[in-house]
Amino acid sequence: MGSKASKNLSKGTKPPSTESVAVLQPFKPLTKPLTYPSLVSVVEFICFGRRKQLYAKCPTIRKLEERLPYHLERVEIQTIGPSYIILDLENFAIGSYLFSEDTISMWCSENWVERSTGTSLYEATEKFALYNLSRPGTTIKTLETKFTPKCILNCIPLSIENYVVECNDWDKWIIRTTRPVKTLQTDFIIRHDTIKYAKHVTVTRPPHLPI
Repeated sequence: MGSKASKNLSKGTKPPSTESVAVLQPFKPLTKPLTYPSLVSVVEFICFGRRKQLYAKCPTIRKLEERLPYHLERVEIQTIGPSYIILDLENFAIGSYLFSEDTISMWCSENWVERSTGTSLYEATEKFALYNLSRPGTTIKTLETKFTPKCILNCIPLSIENYVVECNDWDKWIIRTTRPVKTLQTDFIIRHDTIKYAKHVTVTRPPHLPI
């Protein structure tokens, strides 16, 4: 019994040529770094906690990170007296969880660190908030405050889409914004532009209490 090649020759046909068969080369990973505009776009829109981790581990991007704004989905600020203040920015939190006036705690990506501060907890958290939230161009989709501390009131006007206010004094919760908020949820009403120009306002104060 003859081979296929001999049968093809007997029929006047040629066997398939192997000259055009491509040889696959091993894949080489890309080593070209990001261009500067691409690096700016990537760093600016990384979540807050991840940016802080990159800032600590990559000295080459520190100057860039320090001048870029943040784009935060949710920020929560709670304060009850000088020994309890929590600033929660997505997957990063800083404040006092142990009701200690000289110990500050930081949480990021399931890592917990405690440090003693040479200053008061309030001052340390205020400096952290002012340093990070007062960057021009920073946007916050939802801001929730409970007993609003001065650290957020002293920030530059913020770009906030949704604003939730709970348990605040009559004159100590107004935050300056770059534009009217889209939705405002509060436990009382006062005469102020923040309420006047909000597109949607919800009052959560119990009906048996005066507004």
